[in-house]
Amino acid sequence: MLHGPIRQGLTSIEKYYRKAIEAKTPVIAVYLNPLMKNWWFELDLGTRLAAEANDIFREIYDEFAIAKRSSNTSDDHVSCPQAPLTEMQHKIKDLQKASLAFRGSGNLSDEFDRYISFFEEDDSLSLLAATPAKIEPDFVLQWWKRNEFAFPIISGIARDFLAIPASSVPCERLFSYAKLADTVKRRCMSEGTFSDLQTLGAAYREERRVQDEGKRKVSTFIDDRDVQKKSKNKESI
Repeated sequence: MLHGPIRQGLTSIEKYYRKAIEAKTPVIAVYLNPLMKNWWFELDLGTRLAAEANDIFREIYDEFAIAKRSSNTSDDHVSCPQAPLTEMQHKIKDLQKASLAFRGSGNLSDEFDRYISFFEEDDSLSLLAATPAKIEPDFVLQWWKRNEFAFPIISGIARDFLAIPASSVPCERLFSYAKLADTVKRRCMSEGTFSDLQTLGAAYREERRVQDEGKRKVSTFIDDRDVQKKSKNKESI
């Protein structure tokens, strides 16, 4: 009995998954979670959408990799007058140069492939995946802070994209509204009754919006008329 509506619902949801993939930001956010990466797309969305998501993240990765490599090259040619360095500062600088040279000599795919397969190398990730209740709210941010030198290119992507406030994403507001519409009592309604209720609610909100807009216009008109009267009274005096 419910198979038809369920299939229609899944088709509708896939349409929004398509929009999320085209927007790129949700895809990148999922890939930046070391517990999810490409696995979530493969398990929940299927091979086709997972391949598209992988291409999007790889495209962003290549852009950041080329930009980082270019900035590293340009930094080598820029010399600015500096105060004398201490022995410890010299050692740190030499280590940084060696690290940059090592990263620059590798293929652009190296870091990308290492990150995708890093789950097997990190026992702490395996433990968290088995006990999701222990995951802290800021887990993703803390993980990238600890691993920024292991994945310098992808950590740059994380700094850029994870700084976007969730409330600025339209889908976040959509889910907030959906939570208000889908209550426990309303789940007991028939499909037709629920649809009629949402239609009435939308019509009521639109009517309130028109009324409020009309009140603002009337208020503005009255204020303007009062200003004109006061101006005329001053002129007559």
